[in-house]
Amino acid sequence: HSLQQIVKEVEDIDRNVRAIVEAAREQATGLQEISTAVNSIDQGTQQNAAMVEESTAASYSLAKEVTALNELLGQFDLQSGRSHARPAAATERSSPAASPARALRSRIAGAFGGSSTAAAAAAAASWEEF
Repeated sequence: HSLQQIVKEVEDIDRNVRAIVEAAREQATGLQEISTAVNSIDQGTQQNAAMVEESTAASYSLAKEVTALNELLGQFDLQSGRSHARPAAATERSSPAASPARALRSRIAGAFGGSSTAAAAAAAASWEEF
């Protein structure tokens, strides 16, 4: 009878140990998931910190550029109230100015090939291809 009691108690202890082992495995899995989540959060935090540093550097650079632009604009007299000259609008029938290069080409062609119109036309055609 006492031997059966010992066997029963050993079986109870075995069940308790198995339950403890199973609970320990579940806790280890849970801790591993928590560790993964914390690492992910840490990476996000580091990325955010890097972006903050970049944003800060960009804002300082922008502030310097604004200061430089203000200094450049300070050189202009914007308070005088004088009207400034505006560019004239082109007329509808504006034509290009005569080209001094074409006139020179015609004179050179005339000097070397006589004053023939055909030589000047040939020279003009070859120049247009270029």
